[in-house]
Amino acid sequence: MPKPAKGKARRSLQAADLDRLHAMIQRLSAYGARITKQRKQTLLVFLEAPGFVSAMDVHNDLSKIYPGISYDTVYRNIRLFRELGLIEQFVYDDCVKFKMSCIHAQ
Repeated sequence: MPKPAKGKARRSLQAADLDRLHAMIQRLSAYGARITKQRKQTLLVFLEAPGFVSAMDVHNDLSKIYPGISYDTVYRNIRLFRELGLIEQFVYDDCVKFKMSCIHAQ
């Protein structure tokens, strides 16, 4: 697992989180998306995040595990997750952040 960004504590995964992860993977699969290790790990970043994360936060976490991962790859996955309703996007004056969709956070 990636270490939390400075000042951000990750929450530990519980059985319900694993059920959500499985449901999200099923949704991706039904859409026809390939289920890669990087894609699963990206979902885990959102599941473990205590709140909002930026695309750069996700990239920083993933690059600790996959040093060659590009920012474009991360952002394409974020865009796909958003289109499928797995995560929500919030636009602020100075940045865009994301978090797990309330639909999938229950």
